[in-house]
Amino acid sequence: MKNQLLIILTTLFYFSICLVSCKSGVNKSSVVEENSSISSDIATQTAINSSDFEQSNIDLETEIVATQPWKITFVTKAPNYEQLSEHDYWSVTWQGIQQAGKDFGVNVELAYITEPCDNEFQCIEAQIRLIAEYLNSQTTDAMIIAPMDANRLVPVTEKIIEKGIPVIALDSAINSNKILSLVSFNNF
Repeated sequence: MKNQLLIILTTLFYFSICLVSCKSGVNKSSVVEENSSISSDIATQTAINSSDFEQSNIDLETEIVATQPWKITFVTKAPNYEQLSEHDYWSVTWQGIQQAGKDFGVNVELAYITEPCDNEFQCIEAQIRLIAEYLNSQTTDAMIIAPMDANRLVPVTEKIIEKGIPVIALDSAINSNKILSLVSFNNF
């Protein structure tokens, strides 16, 4: 179980790095220089760029590979995923998860709402039913859930966790203290 959690956390960490690196045109050192309220010590450490790491003797390459064929299911909040463009946020997110799965030797699966939902309430209920399908079958070792509602997904998510399936919330919180972790972005 400890290795499983390490793999999940590492995969998610790698995935989030992939998403951040997809943003172009952001120069970290110029952002730091523009913010004069940051102390010089913090600014110096923050302004380190990748070329500085390449010149150092620090080994940043650590290979982590799954010890068995783990399966992680990503439950997206995007209904009708197959209709999204390849540049849509959730498509790019899924591409990052797939790449992380390949890199770490972890099987990844995409789960999304396929039934029609005309409003937010119907979509939330459909996502709850989708997650509940995993209660009756042990077809995944861990889940990454991008919840459509922070409160209404709590009961089904906690039942998944009680079955021994760790859950990481992505993009939005699930209001439960049983969630392994939350990966979110400051996009407000």
